[in-house]
Amino acid sequence: MDDKDAVLGNLVQAVGMLEKEESVSHLIPEIRTNVAYALPLAVTPDEVAAIKGRITVVDGKPRACGYPGLGASNHLARLIISLMKTDPSKRAAMDIKYSKGLQKLLSDYCEIKGLLMVIIDRSKEPAEVKQSENQSMQWLAEQMVSLSYGRVPDVACSFGGEGKEPVTVLIGKTATEVVKMAVDISQIKDVAKVEKPITETTNEPVTPEATTQEKTLQSNDLFDDLQSLDNSISKKPEEKTDSSDDWTL
Repeated sequence: MDDKDAVLGNLVQAVGMLEKEESVSHLIPEIRTNVAYALPLAVTPDEVAAIKGRITVVDGKPRACGYPGLGASNHLARLIISLMKTDPSKRAAMDIKYSKGLQKLLSDYCEIKGLLMVIIDRSKEPAEVKQSENQSMQWLAEQMVSLSYGRVPDVACSFGGEGKEPVTVLIGKTATEVVKMAVDISQIKDVAKVEKPITETTNEPVTPEATTQEKTLQSNDLFDDLQSLDNSISKKPEEKTDSSDDWTL
């Protein structure tokens, strides 16, 4: 299996993991989420795979809007490429919600798990950097590494920039690794009270017990189609994808 097949196949597995876990819906922001995974030695967004159209919430469950493909993400892709300059093994990332309440839960979680977490105030981003998307993402990556004393963190919270969407980024070696982290976080006690799923309309808190039960996927679920592509996806021609729905920088 070549690198492209391995990356796309891993993303297929990651989507399957997400779509089985209702609790992850509590972590998906209004702008939706994505999982990106770079080819080894990637230097452009076209060498980073992600889910086309991102991942949203349908009937209370995470649901991929499209298939995995190279060039399907912009901001996450550029972040990964920047971070790979420090640690080439950290080739995957997933963006989830940010809030003060979630930040506290993540801090405790990372301490227990021995993970490295950083918090970045985007209001400190230099004005000249804000004017360029490439520079802005490079600045964010540099801040992550600097606050981690020369390492790439496992979790990075980012907030405070004018016109910037607050976001939490989970970083790892593979797409399935960061998704496992997201699933783990989604099952922390009180996460459902801090972060309701984007389709939730009731004022009553949703308990983790009610949202972590694994449901059987219906035959028309998108993941069924993704599984069928696992061994043949590299044979399909790549499409240019509008990645403008990435989180605002």
